[in-house]
Amino acid sequence: MEDINLHFTGDFHAIGAAHNLLAAMLDNHIYWGNELQIDVKRIVLKELSI
Repeated sequence: MEDINLHFTGDFHAIGAAHNLLAAMLDNHIYWGNELQIDVKRIVLKELSI
């Protein structure tokens, strides 16, 4: 029942959009100087499987 409910309410789209936004923000931060000293070799983003 939860699988069907998630499809009808658009929750999967919201989760995917949030995932993409965070990835873009992280990429932009690193590109523009990485003031937080994020170790780019330790970043792991799991693929969103829907």
